[in-house]
Amino acid sequence: MAALPPRMSEIIRDTILFKHVASAIAEQRLIKDDERVVVGVSGGPDSVCLLVILAELIGAHRIEPVYVDHGLRPAEVPAETALVRRLCETLGCRLTIRAVDVERERGKSGESVEQCGRRLRYDTFTELRRERGCAVIAVGHTLDDQAEEFLLRLIRGTGMAGLAGMAVRSGAVIRPFLQIDKSSILAFLQEQEIPYCFDGSNNSTAFFRNRVRLELLPLIRHRFNPDITSSLVQTADILREDDTLLAELSAKCFAEHAELLENGAEINIHRHGLAKEPLSLQRRVIAACFHHFDHTPTFAHIDEIRSRLVKNGTSGELHLPGRLRALFWKEYLSFIQLPATANPRGSAFNGMGESIICHGAGDFACPAINRRLRIAVGKGMGCEPPDTWLFTTKKVNFPVTIRDPLPGETMVPEGSRTPKKITRLRGGLNIAPHQRARYPVLVAGDAIVCLLGVCGSADFATDTSDEECMTLAWQAIS
Repeated sequence: MAALPPRMSEIIRDTILFKHVASAIAEQRLIKDDERVVVGVSGGPDSVCLLVILAELIGAHRIEPVYVDHGLRPAEVPAETALVRRLCETLGCRLTIRAVDVERERGKSGESVEQCGRRLRYDTFTELRRERGCAVIAVGHTLDDQAEEFLLRLIRGTGMAGLAGMAVRSGAVIRPFLQIDKSSILAFLQEQEIPYCFDGSNNSTAFFRNRVRLELLPLIRHRFNPDITSSLVQTADILREDDTLLAELSAKCFAEHAELLENGAEINIHRHGLAKEPLSLQRRVIAACFHHFDHTPTFAHIDEIRSRLVKNGTSGELHLPGRLRALFWKEYLSFIQLPATANPRGSAFNGMGESIICHGAGDFACPAINRRLRIAVGKGMGCEPPDTWLFTTKKVNFPVTIRDPLPGETMVPEGSRTPKKITRLRGGLNIAPHQRARYPVLVAGDAIVCLLGVCGSADFATDTSDEECMTLAWQAIS
């Protein structure tokens, strides 16, 4: 590689490309004063150009170039790393090289080579950003990449948000070249005599993206629209603005019809209220419920749930990916996610599923129902109904057991003289059927001491604390 030409700083700053990028970064505040930046550098023209521009714009001391070896092209990696290393030395910044094993990882995840490579690459960028205290990650996506991405997503199937394409800023990732076409970048590198590498895999039509770039886009340019890149990018820009407006409207719709319960572990929606909203907002609110639990819904999932909103009397449970459940009951639709310890094929209507034995005072977690029992023993203690109960240890001895009620089980609740079925007591709470599982029983021997969260047994409760007592507090796990 030849050294960068003399007076590079002055020459670069006078180019249209540099001025365009500097203006975009300043106007959109992509990089703020004194912020440090991770720069993904593959050795290709886009990333090499980005590295040179940023080094000149904000200073080499503020950038952290990183080359990611995916383990897929061992014959080409040495030349690429050598070129990038020499460029970094010339610019005065240090290069970090990280290796990932795409083939091994995709064997576990089932992803395509492209999907897995992208995920591991961005994971590496994020890791380095945290290590080096950088604010953002800069990548070299161009106007041409945006057009390709539009077609890729259109072919695969997506909604408005997908067709809006890549954003100039997505979280910590910035794309300063997103409004610049590749021909301008290539012309800049040629004029400044800056070398770069060519990734041989870019010519392989084995990859979906390459087929779009090498076959589909040239066909469209030749047969239908010579300026297809601009058309696609303009369409993506329009859809992005429309999507922003719809996102604001759907957030208001979610706030009006949905409620977060159990510290965000459950979403409760008034189904008939949501059913009166426009179809687009219905779908977006349902999708937001999936996203709340870090899942991406399919169109089929959303439409199946939406179709049930308007059906009177519809009740039941839909099993969704990631142990997510959609529950229909009365006028409500609820979303919950089963704990990681739960049977992935289990029902949200199931209870704890196992008994928890308490041999003494302490905290006893019931993660399957997001609850814990806090037991204290001593004299002079009080209680705070309705979630705390007091029992004399003369009548209740350890061990005691937390478990699901058995069919037909009864107890005499405080304030009553006659036994009542546990199912009747829980049904009187006027809550969703799946929520009733959060109210198990505490038993000593064969006798029910308490229906936790509801009432104590008249056979064991006490209203005095001048003797040794057991205090039970039934709480949500925060």
